Amino acid sequence: MRLTNESVFLFVCSGVLLLSTHASLHGNGFDGGGLASALDSKQTLAQNADVIPINMLENHIYVNVRVNGSLPLSFILDTGASNHILNEGRAEEFGILHKKLGEHNNVGTGEGATKLAAIKNVSLNMSGIELKDKTIYVVQMDKLEAIVGHPIDGILGAEIFNRFVVGIDYLAQTVTLSNPENYKYSGRGEIIPLKLSGNRPFVKAKVAISGLNPIEGLFVIDIGDSNALSLHTHFVAKNQLLPAREHIVPHFTNGLGGESREWLGRAQNFQLGRYTFKQPVTAFSQATKGSAADSSYDGAIGAEILRRFKIIFDYTHKQMILESNAGFDEPFEADMSGVSLLAEGSDFKTIRVNRVLENSPGAESGLRNADVLVTIDGNSTEGFTLEQIKQMFKNEGREYLLNISRDEHLLQVKIKMRRLI
Repeated sequence: MRLTNESVFLFVCSGVLLLSTHASLHGNGFDGGGLASALDSKQTLAQNADVIPINMLENHIYVNVRVNGSLPLSFILDTGASNHILNEGRAEEFGILHKKLGEHNNVGTGEGATKLAAIKNVSLNMSGIELKDKTIYVVQMDKLEAIVGHPIDGILGAEIFNRFVVGIDYLAQTVTLSNPENYKYSGRGEIIPLKLSGNRPFVKAKVAISGLNPIEGLFVIDIGDSNALSLHTHFVAKNQLLPAREHIVPHFTNGLGGESREWLGRAQNFQLGRYTFKQPVTAFSQATKGSAADSSYDGAIGAEILRRFKIIFDYTHKQMILESNAGFDEPFEADMSGVSLLAEGSDFKTIRVNRVLENSPGAESGLRNADVLVTIDGNSTEGFTLEQIKQMFKNEGREYLLNISRDEHLLQVKIKMRRLI
């Protein structure tokens, strides 16, 4: 799971919990037979499949989960997570004892160390689906919550995908869980073979950078990554994929291990099965540690690509099925302000500038690190979510009048959006 300022990219690889964030964190049935037929009648549905409502925030899939009989908590569903995760803050609130595991390096995208803990004999309940006697990991997520502007109570990982055929309808905002023993797909979608490694799904796909022929790579399918495409350091260097400097901007991913360096730009196109995506926003990693420096695979396909489909994950048959939806042809957009923001406070209503990119609209307007946005065009930022503000800052040519608080002084600046990549 990957957050970009800033997505959350969380998994366990070779027994080590990994979470990466790319500093940028939402169905009924599916067409054709198989899963679609399971939705044709209430009787069939009750016997073969469960449909669970989801909430979408910055492409992340949130489901309600009860921990040891608690009130419903907001967990992210993540193909990139090999284990289940609980936010350390929630564990402390509930008085759940957790065994400290110490600090671990190379945890996710961040290049620093991460404190981990574990809890045994935990019960998780997702819409009546009980997962008993589980060992789950405990990780501090305060910074990640500030990046997405929303509580992250935990992560649901690979067990869900190992136990069920999982259908995700991004437009209808539902997840459908079917019994793999009697599941058979016969719809119109593209069936793509999966390689399962460390409880994570990998596919082969091709990326083309301007001026170069398409190059095949091995990519993890990560619904917990809110971005489109990220390429690992070794893959970028080996194939000399970094675009010309005028077409990229310096960028940072933020994970449990801290920050990780990368360039943000665009691939010319990206091909997954029979589907081709034009000009996807792409991260070109420069990390020397963490998951983005892992040379065992070449990158990650995130939810900004995956949300353009109804997706069926069928681990039993080692396949993924893609059915394009109405959002397939939407353009890939990126931040046009050059300003990364954090949402702070218990209600996530304090919008603070985290970083300002040089030679960007944000820098030209006079914004500085640690400035607090008070109003946008006269409207209090308390009336906006962080996600809404990020979307506003993706409108080319749009100008905003900002009132900001700096060192207890109220200032006014104008910022006009323009494409940076």
